Amino acid sequence: MTAVKPIVPRAIISPDPYSKSLIVTATAEDHKKIKAIIEKADGLGEGELTTKAYALEWVSPYSIMTALTPIVPNATLSPDRRARP
Repeated sequence: MTAVKPIVPRAIISPDPYSKSLIVTATAEDHKKIKAIIEKADGLGEGELTTKAYALEWVSPYSIMTALTPIVPNATLSPDRRARP
């Protein structure tokens, strides 16, 4: 849910931890984006993926995201808009 919300902010997302699913209300176009994110995050046989949050003390998360994108193009990076240094 955390990876999806910044990309489709108008979507209504409800996680169901018991069934390991997301219930999503969104436009057809947003559902395409969400499907792509979930397929990447779920791995689809590409090995195990992990999610990790990195706390930044001084630098903007947007600056780090911009710098890392060309270095790790297959990673999904999502800055936390609430945590600004």
